Amino acid sequence: MNKSSSLRGVSVCSLGLSAAILGGCAATPDHKPTVQASVVSNSNTSYTIKKASIRTPSSSHSTQSARREVNRQAHRQIQAYQNTDTVSRRTVAVGLTREQYRARFEAEKAARIAEALRLQQAKAEAEERQRITRENAIREEYAQKWEANKAAIRARQAKAKAKRVRQQAEVKVKQAQAQFMVKKVENVIRTASNQIGTPYVWGGKTPGKGFDCSGLVQHSLAQGANVRVPRTAAEQYAASVKVASGSASRGDLVFFRTRGSSVSHVGIYLGNGKFLHAPRKGKTVTVSTISGYWQDRLIGFGRIPGACKLPVPMV
Repeated sequence: MNKSSSLRGVSVCSLGLSAAILGGCAATPDHKPTVQASVVSNSNTSYTIKKASIRTPSSSHSTQSARREVNRQAHRQIQAYQNTDTVSRRTVAVGLTREQYRARFEAEKAARIAEALRLQQAKAEAEERQRITRENAIREEYAQKWEANKAAIRARQAKAKAKRVRQQAEVKVKQAQAQFMVKKVENVIRTASNQIGTPYVWGGKTPGKGFDCSGLVQHSLAQGANVRVPRTAAEQYAASVKVASGSASRGDLVFFRTRGSSVSHVGIYLGNGKFLHAPRKGKTVTVSTISGYWQDRLIGFGRIPGACKLPVPMV
């Protein structure tokens, strides 16, 4: 190769290099610098740069399009790399063989399975502990309720027992009172019976002088039961507690209307339709039956508090 050929090659290379530098990476074969050759006389050919058309990226739409294409290609390459199987990249990075990678993959898989089983077992154990805790709490709650119920039952039983004891005590007291009152009633009747045969005396109230009907009642209650009653039959009727004929008992007073429209006669009821009284002038203290004359003039029965028989309530 001669010297002129070498120079021509250097010029062309320099021209291409300059265009590449000025055009940047976006230069394409379609936009190469324009080089024109001039023919010199004497048959010696030489090349000179007549004009170089160089476009910058800001002034050339084609250059911008080329750059955008390059950027798109680079972006697609990056995405392709990112979408490449991660395992393949890892294998290339660490330099593992297929067998080594498979063994490693199986080991990691076994480790993940073991970890999942461990977490599952831990979850099951936690749930079991929670279940046991709930059951213990429920048993404790039931135990407390049972103890509270037993305490309430014991309290009710104690209250019921106390009530029964109190009722029994009250019954005993009432029985004792009834027995005491029965004794009083019998004392009244015995006192009155001791005067049988004593003559009737108007206004009489002592055994020595005799008795009228109300005088005999007043004397018998005072001596037999230590109870003071008014003097006349009408006043005694007003002071008594009225009793129905079917409920009359031994020791009650029985009242009659022998003259006028008000109470005028009184006697001591003995039961079974009989009563003890001082009938009238010319008669003595005696026992009569409530029938005939006396039945027609019967007004009713009455009890003097403190000198009558008390009913005994049933438990």
